[in-house]
Amino acid sequence: MVAGLAIAGKLYSTYGDDHVEGRVLRYSVVSDREVRIEFEISGSRETPMKCAVRSRGKDGSEVGRTELTVPEGDSVVTQTVTLATSQRAVSGESGGCAPAG
Repeated sequence: MVAGLAIAGKLYSTYGDDHVEGRVLRYSVVSDREVRIEFEISGSRETPMKCAVRSRGKDGSEVGRTELTVPEGDSVVTQTVTLATSQRAVSGESGGCAPAG
């Protein structure tokens, strides 16, 4: 039982809730093959995080995706990324954040 609790604790510390929120502040379609996304990551980060941003086409399919690496800390970080797309985008979205590593 003690070993099970130790394993559960390690898994939670690695993959558990770091109280990190990633959200898209704004996006703009630059062309049929590009979208610019301004992304904000906030919350307490004990380790560097990888946050995905993505874009969808008119039919709802994913047309572009990338990951941003965010350093550890308690601050709010804003990054702007120009994302290449396979067709014209109609959205910019957060794909979630997880510990880098």
